[in-house]
Amino acid sequence: MTSELMTADLEPETAAPPLTASVGPAARAHLVAALGLLVVAAVLGALAAADLVLPDLFAGIGPLGYGRLLPAATDLFLFGWLTIGLFGAIYLIIPRVTGVPLRSPMLAMAGGGLLLVAYVGGAVAVALGANEGRQYLEFPLWADAVAVVGLLAATRSITATITARAGGALGPVEWYLGAAPVWLLLTTVAGNLPGIGGVVGTVQAAFHHGALFGLWFAAAGVGVVYYLVGALFGTDPQPPSRLAAIGFWSLGFVWALTGLSGITYSAVADWVETTGVLFAIALLLPVVVIFTDVVTLMRGRWSHVVDRTAMRLVMAGAALFAAIPVVNLAPAVRASNAVVGFTSWAGAVDWVAAYGAFTCWLLALLHHAAPSMRGGAVGRRSGWWHYRLTLVGVVVVAAAMLGGGLQAGLGWVANANSQVVSAGPEFRTTVEGLRGWYWVRFGGIAVFALAQLWFAVAWWRAPRGQRASSPVDQPGGDGAAPAPAAGAVAAEDRPIALGRLRLGVLGLFAVAVLFGLVAPAVDAAAVSSTRLADTARRHDADPAVERGFRLYIAEGCWYCHTQEVRQIVTDVGLGPVSAAGDYVWEQPAPRGVERIGPDLFHTGHSPTSSVQQLVGVLEAPRARQSWSIMPSYEHLSNVERQELALYLASLE
Repeated sequence: MTSELMTADLEPETAAPPLTASVGPAARAHLVAALGLLVVAAVLGALAAADLVLPDLFAGIGPLGYGRLLPAATDLFLFGWLTIGLFGAIYLIIPRVTGVPLRSPMLAMAGGGLLLVAYVGGAVAVALGANEGRQYLEFPLWADAVAVVGLLAATRSITATITARAGGALGPVEWYLGAAPVWLLLTTVAGNLPGIGGVVGTVQAAFHHGALFGLWFAAAGVGVVYYLVGALFGTDPQPPSRLAAIGFWSLGFVWALTGLSGITYSAVADWVETTGVLFAIALLLPVVVIFTDVVTLMRGRWSHVVDRTAMRLVMAGAALFAAIPVVNLAPAVRASNAVVGFTSWAGAVDWVAAYGAFTCWLLALLHHAAPSMRGGAVGRRSGWWHYRLTLVGVVVVAAAMLGGGLQAGLGWVANANSQVVSAGPEFRTTVEGLRGWYWVRFGGIAVFALAQLWFAVAWWRAPRGQRASSPVDQPGGDGAAPAPAAGAVAAEDRPIALGRLRLGVLGLFAVAVLFGLVAPAVDAAAVSSTRLADTARRHDADPAVERGFRLYIAEGCWYCHTQEVRQIVTDVGLGPVSAAGDYVWEQPAPRGVERIGPDLFHTGHSPTSSVQQLVGVLEAPRARQSWSIMPSYEHLSNVERQELALYLASLE
């Protein structure tokens, strides 16, 4: 069957015209590298999902343990596939929209090389145990520094190209693709400022999360969509509508501050949580506006579409994009967060965004660019199967994460109402209740990974012919095509000029930093340490406990275990409620991501949590609790397991 499908690839999907100019070396190198990293990251993600259903599958292999493999695979996907791929998209699109060849192409190539070293090297370092302890900020400092230099080079090349265009007014493609790299550079610097611990570090990570997804992935992704709509429908790719301008400015103002909604019911001040909730609700505005504007551009032109597969992926991504603010409301609003907080629901939001909407859009561009990059289109049948399998994988995983999160939260509420504490042996009901959802998640991720492997093979096997070229191609640089004549509007009618864009991009980010990072950080930094912090959570008195804490962070225990008791019904019985001062001495504060295993904030208080008992659990988790899905830590030395147990036992 596989042979038949691949043979059918010799028949292109349509007689789609190639891009109007050849793809330059910078765009080509970035997109090819990103496609390879997509396959690797998707396969590693499937292996990480397998750890939850077959916890002994990679026993004794440290880098393949869930706490190491999950962040390595996720970071490789977000920063390897999406980030490098989106830069490749920008290098491909901007010369075509501006009519100017890419400026400083060698600088762009150098920047891409540095990003590849930083992101791949950082992911490998995380898998080897060099985790920094905050979600999406796991890379060691050296990788962050290399990434910043690479981003500086890439941003310089992009902004110089946009600046060199004829006329000072810009359209939506240039707004988004010009602003997004600048926002990513600033977000990376703000999120990776070293030496920040306690609740301040938690706020910093939350801000980075919102800015990364909104000001980089969403902004760059929407820019790609505006270009594709013009290319696929034969219209002006940069219509200067007021609706488009509202969508751009509102996205830049709102999305970064939604990161604070991820710390609802945490130890931060109430006003910080309220800010996150308000902006999570406000996120509906830019998403609805952008969705409406894009659909309006397509109206009445469906018969003009040539590349059907690319169009299907664009529309699937648009539907998933519209779902993001809706799904995000549950963990943001306090009433529903009391149920789905610390469950897989929040992870589902990121999955729908990164693996769904933004990936679909970038894949659509790769489908559309195949004739210019490979000399022929991806086969019709392979394109159809890739689209279907990708969408099935995304939807199945999202459904499993949402359903599992809701079931876990409702189970904790039911336990609390029955005066049963969701910890220790009683956590068995949670684990066993979610086992089916974990199998569904694994199946969905496996299908998604298969789809990307299928596409990579089909993309490379595309029939090769003479690549399209243009008289405006420049030797050694990325080619530029003249701006489309059809539907073009005079430059002076466009609503955003270059100077205004620069000022707005920097001004919006400054406002986001002020309200989403600086003000909450100042508030959190003013708290004093509690008695709990000075006794159980201050490690400088015992170097062995400090080394155990570092092992806890490096092994990724905090992806499955929380260390925060919230003032809500689901956490009744777990111990005293956590306060901001409890984390003063910890860098990073191990708040956790998801409660796959029981909360550990007061684990040392349990009579079954002696050092020796904890060492036994780390060596053979299922010897005492057959239902446990925790991986074995037999890859650690006896001394390391002892130190990790000492740290856990100190949490009284």
